[in-house]
Amino acid sequence: MPFLENTASIDAFTRDFAKSHRLRFRNIERSTATDPSLSCSTMSSACKTQVWLDDDELCARADLGARVLDFNGLENSNESDCKWILHHKSPESFTTHTRRLDEKTTRWKDVLGRSRSSQQVLVTGNIHCHMQEVIHVLNSSNTFDYNAAMRSLYRKDFIYGSVVRIVPPGPGEDDKRLIELLHEKESTMTRVAVKTGTFVHCKRFSPNEQWCFLERAQHTTSSRKTSSKPSSFTLTLSSLDEEEVEAGKVNGHARVKTLHNLNAGYLIEQAPDSPYVQVTFFGQFASDDLNNPRHARASQARARLMRLAEGVTRLPEIVRRRRFGAQTMADHAAFEAKNTHCTCCTKSLRVLTRKHRCHLCGHFVCDRCWSIQEMESYDALHVTPVRVCLRCVEFVDKADYTAVKPSSLRNLQVQQDPIGHPPSTVSLVDLLQSELRTSSDVRKNSVRSVIQYLIDEEPGEHQKIEERPLNHLTSDSTDHEYIDALEKGLSIHQVPLYECTLANASKREYAITWPQTTGHATAPDVSMPSNEEERLAAIARSQILDVDHASELDTLCKLAASQLDCSIGIVTAVTADETCILGSSKDELRRVNLPREHTFCKHTIMSSKPLLVPHPEADVRFQNLKARIDLDVRFYCGFPIVDADDIAIGSLCCLDQKTHEMTQSQYSLMKKLAATAGFMLQSKNQEKN
Repeated sequence: MPFLENTASIDAFTRDFAKSHRLRFRNIERSTATDPSLSCSTMSSACKTQVWLDDDELCARADLGARVLDFNGLENSNESDCKWILHHKSPESFTTHTRRLDEKTTRWKDVLGRSRSSQQVLVTGNIHCHMQEVIHVLNSSNTFDYNAAMRSLYRKDFIYGSVVRIVPPGPGEDDKRLIELLHEKESTMTRVAVKTGTFVHCKRFSPNEQWCFLERAQHTTSSRKTSSKPSSFTLTLSSLDEEEVEAGKVNGHARVKTLHNLNAGYLIEQAPDSPYVQVTFFGQFASDDLNNPRHARASQARARLMRLAEGVTRLPEIVRRRRFGAQTMADHAAFEAKNTHCTCCTKSLRVLTRKHRCHLCGHFVCDRCWSIQEMESYDALHVTPVRVCLRCVEFVDKADYTAVKPSSLRNLQVQQDPIGHPPSTVSLVDLLQSELRTSSDVRKNSVRSVIQYLIDEEPGEHQKIEERPLNHLTSDSTDHEYIDALEKGLSIHQVPLYECTLANASKREYAITWPQTTGHATAPDVSMPSNEEERLAAIARSQILDVDHASELDTLCKLAASQLDCSIGIVTAVTADETCILGSSKDELRRVNLPREHTFCKHTIMSSKPLLVPHPEADVRFQNLKARIDLDVRFYCGFPIVDADDIAIGSLCCLDQKTHEMTQSQYSLMKKLAATAGFMLQSKNQEKN
């Protein structure tokens, strides 16, 4: 029998099944299919007060609900006695079908031999995006992300909800680490969660509605394409009895009624050899003969089911506005638009010509070459309309957003150090001591020089070199003397969190210009720094490009990369046409010259503040940089290197193939290392002269 006729009342079935089989396995370790690092054998008292079911029972119910909700049966479920009826077709190419199965049509019976009538809805459609973008909307692991997604899907219908329980939390794991592990292993493990949601009533004069449900998320291999990696994602939602959930719900039943026997599921598939994702949503409400005063009426539940289906059709617009939320908009007050022709159609923009400024590139465009887009903000939890030109929209659609999570849609900020985290001085001293003990003779001399530079730079970052007091270390000093001087003489100033500022944290202070040609390797041009002539003169004066290979710079790069847990660290000098790599943690990158327009550093020198880019693959400024593509860079952090006159001549950068957050101690350490790199280059120049 087709599965759509066999899916009545999953929650009632599992509840009766659990009662008859006493499905309670307290203090019994779960199956090894779950990552052992996350499994636990007992529940804490706090968890018991949230849900009156143990982890094993929750997982058993979720697995049963997923098995019953078999999406493979959709293709053969349209028999003559239960045909789908077209209900609605949205502008985003989503179609909604419904059907009603009465007790005579439904051939499935539960464990008690009961047949139930049911209301079913089916929504299908395609979205031009990556599968992971849809997953980030639907698969929320914390209450904040969950509420943001539900408000986007159901707008004013949704009041609030809670992520009551995530199964399983590993012993001693905090929520943040748990979420990290879930995302790291999301392609190989199943996540079960208990959630609640309250909705505004669908029927006039009816009370508001509350839904307690069990959510099961799992990546599965698509049947359409043989692949070693998962190519589809399923999310099943099964109703829970309101009495089984203790937290995250409304306890007063006068104002809310509980939605029961309501079950739904999503199937997300990446279409083979196509940029489109196929989304399938199936929902069902199975009525019963029980007249529970706490339950919503059948008409309310059926109306809510249709509202849930309606929310699926909003997925394309949610994905799109999150793409714009990943961009850094231009600050129109920071610079003037000076272009005399439209950047899209080249129309002349005279004084009386109607024109508008694009919020993304910052240039003027004519009145026909722009559109209003929506941008989602994670901090303010609201949607902001922005005016964007056609060229910018084109490049936004070409970026990679697979790793951009909802928490990334916020103003950039440095994170506070975890409680008990050792000071940055301690970690740097430990690393230098280890390098000093294990390095070869040539490498050891470089480490010794770095220790001297770090200590010599300490008395004052802006003192002239000749005014700095020399330490007692010499080439004849022993390793023990260097270690002793390091422990006593090195002190890294911990920058207060409110002073850990970042360039373009909320808006960008310069315009970007798109080339006339488009392509995979098309990178935008940026305005020159206001002090570009002084900056180039400072580079010529310092003669840093003529400095022979300095192993000390390589050591600084390794220190920076190690402290930020990155694979690459480099020291660069940015000239008029090129970015010269003076030092690197990678041998193959040393003394390499790259075109300035294809490097991150051209953006770093635009400000005296550090530049942090957690997702360069999703940022229109960096997505097509040759350096980013060749090295598959997905994280960039650059601190300007300044000379004695505070003019930026280069940068100390860290790059990696995975994204990171920057902490207060890491910010302080990178600031120290960048200052030391500048001091080192000045010293090399003076030694040469």
